Amino acid sequence: EYEDICFRSVRARLAKLLLKLHAEEPGVIDRNNLTIGQAAARISTAPELVSRAIRFMKTNNYIEADRRSIEIINLKALARIAQLDGEGSETEVPTLN
Repeated sequence: EYEDICFRSVRARLAKLLLKLHAEEPGVIDRNNLTIGQAAARISTAPELVSRAIRFMKTNNYIEADRRSIEIINLKALARIAQLDGEGSETEVPTLN
């Protein structure tokens, strides 16, 4: 979305994408289905910036990530980063099962 590119940081856009993928299919995100390049294209940024955002999220224990998968471990923190407060029910923070 144009608004996301203009008003959200790369970290926020990546967090929003990860939350969206988690809402569509809870559980571990397969990195074969979401490569760095694919994530970068989906949030309109450079792959290096996606890598940095993933490192930041790993370092802060928001996600666990390796070459094969990404697992969200702190949904509320990702929602804060994604700046989802007040956007309505379609972007509600999903519960972690």
